[in-house]
Amino acid sequence: MFERGMQLRKFLKHFMPLLQLKEDEKVANVSHSAFLSSLSAKGYDAEKQVIIDPSTMYNCQFVPWETYDLEYTKK
Repeated sequence: MFERGMQLRKFLKHFMPLLQLKEDEKVANVSHSAFLSSLSAKGYDAEKQVIIDPSTMYNCQFVPWETYDLEYTKK
């Protein structure tokens, strides 16, 4: 799941500048909470097989957050 999150981060990094959003415009990502947690995580601990410091989001919750621009983190 973390690897999928990394793929989406890379896509968004290149796609978002093309949108030319105004300051008050936002982009929404609607998905399953497990995927959103992996998308917001700081990394992945392969030894423990857990994502590092994910944000927890619940049904229909609006949460502002930023994705981390880190490469695949292994500890």
